[in-house]
Amino acid sequence: MKHIRIAIFTFLATILLCLCACKKESENHAPLTLSTETLIDGVNKTISFEIRSGSGQYTVKSENTSLATASLEGNKVTLNTLAVGQTHIIVTDTQTQQEKKVTLTITEFHIGQATLYVGTNTTVTTEITGSGDYSVTNSQEAVATATLSGQILSVKGISVGEATLTIKDQKLNAEAYVNVIVLNTQPVGQELQLVTVEGGTFQMGTPAGTDKSDGDENPVHSVTLSTFKISKYEITNAQFAEFLNKNGQGNKKEGAITWYNLEGKDAYIRKVGDAFAVLPGKEDYPVNNVTWYAAVAYAQWKGGRLPTEAEWEYAARGGNQSQNYKFIGSNDGNEVGWNRNNISTAGPQKVGTKKPNELGIYDMAGNLNEYCSDWYGAYSAEAQTNPQGVSEANAIPHRTLGIRKICRGGSYQGSVNFFFAWDRNQVTRDSQTASSCGFRIVIP
Repeated sequence: MKHIRIAIFTFLATILLCLCACKKESENHAPLTLSTETLIDGVNKTISFEIRSGSGQYTVKSENTSLATASLEGNKVTLNTLAVGQTHIIVTDTQTQQEKKVTLTITEFHIGQATLYVGTNTTVTTEITGSGDYSVTNSQEAVATATLSGQILSVKGISVGEATLTIKDQKLNAEAYVNVIVLNTQPVGQELQLVTVEGGTFQMGTPAGTDKSDGDENPVHSVTLSTFKISKYEITNAQFAEFLNKNGQGNKKEGAITWYNLEGKDAYIRKVGDAFAVLPGKEDYPVNNVTWYAAVAYAQWKGGRLPTEAEWEYAARGGNQSQNYKFIGSNDGNEVGWNRNNISTAGPQKVGTKKPNELGIYDMAGNLNEYCSDWYGAYSAEAQTNPQGVSEANAIPHRTLGIRKICRGGSYQGSVNFFFAWDRNQVTRDSQTASSCGFRIVIP
């Protein structure tokens, strides 16, 4: 028994000595420390950090290998970033079992809006995504000022014009550009100019002896009109923006859509805060992307109305001064109207830059189609005086779009073959704006 006790005692003593030795060895190792606790960088980057102290025996792993991989060489940990996100890199000292984590954020540099519209003496902001270490330079400080606060870029408009901001992410070594457009949020359109159209009688519809007809311009019928006044030019962006700012209802929704489609093709009006402004240089271009309801509302705001289809055609023909030209106002359609064959830059053109018709009215041919008050319906062969067109009940429905309103004159999107004074077109009242449609108004 004595030998057994001695053996047990010897075994326990050996274990105790080993434990003491291990403890002593552990105590001799420095604590595990790293050169950083956080890292941020972009995708497809190789970055590294150092293990500053520890036993010298380590393992390293990434918590999410779909975002980043980690490898170890000596005291250097190398990371390869793969995708946007956040993960942890875990470093373990295998001798002391100490563990440290590095938070790795993988991001991309991005500006919330590449173009900012701002009014004078107003401020807009946009968010920046990236490392958080940014700088900004400004090409035109007299036009706008720019400041950075964390992830937010603030821009204040100073004067009407354009400026380019260069935003640099110092950490990601990336840069992006922001186009700043400072607008006048109190646009005042030119005073409405009117042309008097003396009353008279004319033959409405496709003239005899021409084959330029779609069929719906017949039968030709006699129409007698009273004297009226019609706007000399198509209503402009500045005039309509002034209306949006002053009508008390803003950009009202009527029917299925708002009066003005801010996102429409060749739309030159922008909303800045609670105000509407026109892009610089586009003030005197005809307003498009408006609904038929919008045209009616503007006309009423001015104390007028839309022309009837008969009034529009009579004025386009030159009224009682008509020279019976082939096209509206000329035998050369390109002379009087902007169309796809004579524009150098796509989109509507400045009003009044082509030859007027016999009455001194501009752009009745081309530039934009123009809304009339009438429903689209069949002509009657009977003589008429101041006709208002067919009733809503008698309007001709489109197979999918329903009943429609008349628009006239052709546009920059078409050819001169739409520049005949009698040519008819249609637009859906309740659900349609078009880049090719505008209007002019009649004042009693």
